[in-house]
Amino acid sequence: MTNRLVIALVVLSSISIAQTNPLKNPALNPVTVISNRQGAPLQLVRDGKAVATVVIPEQAMGRAPDDSSDNNPRYAAGEFVKNVKLATGADLPIVTDVNPPQGMLVLIGEGALAKKLGITVEGLPKEGFRVKAFTNGIAIVGNEVKFGVYDVLERFLGFRWYYPGADGTITPETTHFSIPQVHYTDAPVRHKRHMWPFEAKGLTDEECRALIGPYRVGTTEPGMTNSAFGFLAHYYEQYPEIFELGMDGKRNKMIPCFSNPKTLELTLKDLAGLYEKGDSSPFQTGIGNKHPWVDQHAIHIQPWDEELKCNCELCKKIVNSHQNPAWGSYSHVLGQFVADLAIEVQKRWPDKVIYYMPYVNYTAPPMDIKFPGNVYVQVCMMYGVGTQKEPAVMAAHDEWIDGWYKLTGHPVQLWEYELWPTLKMPFQYPHVIQRFQQKHRDGYVGSFINGLDGPTGLPGDQWAQFAPTLYCWFRLLWNPDFNVDAALSEYTKLMYGPAGRRMDMILKQLTDRWENVKWKEGYAYRGVALHQIYEETMPPSEIAKLKANLVIARNIVPHGSIYERRVNFFGTAIDRFIDEADTYKRSAIKSMNVVKVNSEPVIDGKLDDNCWSAVKPADFVMAMDASVPKVGATVQAAWNDNGICFGFKIAETHMDKLIANIPVGRNTSDIWMDDSMELYINTDGKRVSFRQFLANSLGALCDPTVTNPGEISNARTAAYRGDGFWSLEVYIPYNTLGMKTPTPDSIWTANFCRNRRTEGVHEIQRWNTQLNVAHADTSAFGPLKFVTKDMP
Repeated sequence: MTNRLVIALVVLSSISIAQTNPLKNPALNPVTVISNRQGAPLQLVRDGKAVATVVIPEQAMGRAPDDSSDNNPRYAAGEFVKNVKLATGADLPIVTDVNPPQGMLVLIGEGALAKKLGITVEGLPKEGFRVKAFTNGIAIVGNEVKFGVYDVLERFLGFRWYYPGADGTITPETTHFSIPQVHYTDAPVRHKRHMWPFEAKGLTDEECRALIGPYRVGTTEPGMTNSAFGFLAHYYEQYPEIFELGMDGKRNKMIPCFSNPKTLELTLKDLAGLYEKGDSSPFQTGIGNKHPWVDQHAIHIQPWDEELKCNCELCKKIVNSHQNPAWGSYSHVLGQFVADLAIEVQKRWPDKVIYYMPYVNYTAPPMDIKFPGNVYVQVCMMYGVGTQKEPAVMAAHDEWIDGWYKLTGHPVQLWEYELWPTLKMPFQYPHVIQRFQQKHRDGYVGSFINGLDGPTGLPGDQWAQFAPTLYCWFRLLWNPDFNVDAALSEYTKLMYGPAGRRMDMILKQLTDRWENVKWKEGYAYRGVALHQIYEETMPPSEIAKLKANLVIARNIVPHGSIYERRVNFFGTAIDRFIDEADTYKRSAIKSMNVVKVNSEPVIDGKLDDNCWSAVKPADFVMAMDASVPKVGATVQAAWNDNGICFGFKIAETHMDKLIANIPVGRNTSDIWMDDSMELYINTDGKRVSFRQFLANSLGALCDPTVTNPGEISNARTAAYRGDGFWSLEVYIPYNTLGMKTPTPDSIWTANFCRNRRTEGVHEIQRWNTQLNVAHADTSAFGPLKFVTKDMP
């Protein structure tokens, strides 16, 4: 009896929403109302029976009914009829405008009849549409008519498409469908609104693709393809000097050296062969190209998906050491190449344009380079959109957008991430997106959203975590003035029925805590630390509140109902988050004393100096379950006035099968593929940024956080192999870390990670762990306490 009463109340609530003025419903995109005439509504369905006929242009019959591209009225009409039948049971017939019938008509597409009535697309922007009533019907025309169809279905019938599949759709149930005497238009502010992937675990590809239209995905703004700059690979044997020189002295076949004049010369040679002789062979996939990087209209410049790090003398002269090394050290290197290429392209092929994608350490705009007008930029928002809640992140993104706009004279396109890397917290940030969209209303033309998979095994992936925010995101790309709060309020009412109030509380909590809690340590470009989530954004008191509301929501909804499935769809993502919070709470972080010694240890890897006997070793645990490893490792630390020394003893039962391929002298991060130790060190006592060192059982050492191998030349390491173990000493002078001598009671943070690798064995151990896959998890950093003698 109680459930029946609750459901009845929900139905009444839904009806009250539908009865608001459709043209002023704050939960929908605002539109330009030209007129809203008085008069009887135009009735399309009465008592579950069709009283209207859908009319499409005769020429549309040549298009496939399932072809959703290029403004196909036949497809749009099919979507209209399909959804009207789902809601009302009425099957509206579709005819062409050659001999339209008498009675109520729904004109879809600019055909002869619509033109005769003076209802055309004239004056509409790209992808714009017009909805206009006439004496015996309604016309929906547009430069993308399907968007007008979805708007009508939402605005006047009550459909909502929130996430893929039937459970993510609000399908109204009614026996009547009428439209008032309206005339309005709408068009998107951004002409690139795209996301990949739409597909998700637990949902069919068909269900996911079906959401693309209702989400109003559009790509009418030409721009970047996801190209890889491997197109010169066919010159590798002949001209090895034009390829990136690594710190290990090897050339990278996949990335050119952009400072070498020969690189530009050969690029222009290949372009001339294509544009002047029709020779496309250098641009085919399979010879280093991930995708074709050139077409008859544009040249796409995006190197392989990694940082630039050419260490040749030409590049070293123009690497900008003053820029943030994460985002700008190579901006001048590649920026100058792009500018020089664009100048030559403009001279030789004035109808061609350059699409350039600044990324990783060449993201920041090089403001002293002059780019010709044929350069268009799609800049990658490296931090991820979610962290724009942090003022420093928003300021960096503002600088990149404004800078590239100023340099090229063109509004930019964006490559955006939900967050990088992903978190298990199903945080929501629609107001962050809205503030950004409104601030840059005129600064960029559209976005490609790099969607991310959710936590491993989570049914629904990003849709389970982020559906409310993704829904608002696409609406805001269409119109930055979309009313986020009204939409989310309607969302919880319609989606969750009797649990609507509790789910609204959950959604508001996840939104408010993410958007409004600013982290004490800011945001590091390598990701959000778990301690920032579980100690600041969602501390135990907030987790308890979230958990309690989810329990109540699950208890309220009728068992087996669609409301239960919807609560569990989002609730499963919340469950994973709560589980991780519990794990974080249980996994206490250990600290370690760094004991002062009067003399430097002899760096021979043996750990037999007197200083080590006065320093207690700390044990490692298994990285993914915190259990005691069967074959473990220990770490010790000592300091003096000049530097800090770490000593490691690494047990191994199969020393004869130990993997060790990187010799001493090769500064390469490939050391991690050997049986090796990784050191992550932060010298300011925080758990955000760090310096990383890697060493293997041969004593090879690498610091991948710097680009110049000379910067670690005064760090020393040595390894020793014994019976059933190998040991390692790593001595790092303070000037290598860019700091002065610590004082007693100084505190750093750090973590140490062992990659155990023998033939057939690969396991991961750490001094501290929060069970994250990545070693670079700053939430697992433990305090290093500088003391004069070791104490418990």
